[in-house]
Amino acid sequence: MTAHTLPAAVRRDALSRSALFARIPGEALGVLAEMMDSEFLQSGDTLFARGEPSDRVYLVVGGQLSIFLEDGREAVRRLGPGELLGEYGMFAGHTRTATVRAEEEASLLSLD
Repeated sequence: MTAHTLPAAVRRDALSRSALFARIPGEALGVLAEMMDSEFLQSGDTLFARGEPSDRVYLVVGGQLSIFLEDGREAVRRLGPGELLGEYGMFAGHTRTATVRAEEEASLLSLD
C-alpha cells in the first residue's frame, strides 16, 4: 500500500454513495470523511489476509478487489466502488475470515 490522501470532496462523495453512510447528514459526513484514512493498492497487493486481526473497515472508492477463502486460488467474490468490507470482523471482534487482494489499482477509505 502506498501513502497518499484522497481529496476531501472525493472522500465525501464516496461516503455519500455507500448504502451504509448515505443517510448521514452533510456536516457529519464531512467529519467522518476527515476521520478516514486513504489506502492505495497496486494490482496484486494484499489488503489483508485470513487470520489477521480485524482492526479496520474499508470502503472501496475505485478499482476492483477479490475475496479469497482457504486456498486463495479462486475468488469467491469481487468488490468494486461503493462496497464495504471488513465490518463484520471489526464489530464482532473476530479475525479476518478471508484474504482480500487488488485485481487492479484500487483506492479505499478505511476507519479503525
